[in-house]
Amino acid sequence: ENAWTQRILEHLFRTITTERQMVSRSNPLQKQANCLIDLCLNYGHTIVIYFNDLFKVTQGLVRQQTSTEQQTKLAGWQWSILVECLAILLNHFESFEQKAIFINELVQPFAQILSKFDLHVNDLQSFIGYIGLKPTPDAISTSNQRLIFLSIHILCGLLRRITLPTDPTICSNGGYQETFDGIVFIRNPAAPIFIQLTHCLFKLLTYCHALHSPDSPLSKSSLSFLLTMTD
Repeated sequence: ENAWTQRILEHLFRTITTERQMVSRSNPLQKQANCLIDLCLNYGHTIVIYFNDLFKVTQGLVRQQTSTEQQTKLAGWQWSILVECLAILLNHFESFEQKAIFINELVQPFAQILSKFDLHVNDLQSFIGYIGLKPTPDAISTSNQRLIFLSIHILCGLLRRITLPTDPTICSNGGYQETFDGIVFIRNPAAPIFIQLTHCLFKLLTYCHALHSPDSPLSKSSLSFLLTMTD
């Protein structure tokens, strides 16, 4: 089973991260991506031994997506699938601390994207300019828009895939369990890094919501159709 699983994993991973041609009517890459997710869900106990290698390759590809010296460009769904697969495999880690460290590293590229947004956007008008909601958006603002909303999508996917152990022994010995006033709580290893992003996420939501207000610069312009991008 191990040899069989390894061959399938290698094939799917290689195909998803290197193949670039799309078929108009059916997308075989999307099907293979779904197979990779299913493989991690159903055979994660076998695949987890390859986690470090998969993590290293995936993080390298992810960092390239925001680099000016980009060698391999991933489509949004490819990026998302790779991160979600790693999140699924992380559920086989029994140590809270180890799991939290890996989640933190997975989130860092997206945290940097959101931190950059937080640094450059201070009002609604600067938000509109930052994500290119204008007649002729430039390459930078177009990239900002893609990376911001893709980051939110991937972070939601990652958070959705992280599960907490149900075995009381793992919860106790693995560091998941905390007791306050006699009440036992199970900690989520994703919480520390996601809590740090709360400010950026609320700021983004606030400006997206403001775009739909009657006073929004877009609501009375010919670009009002762009509001659907932030629904």
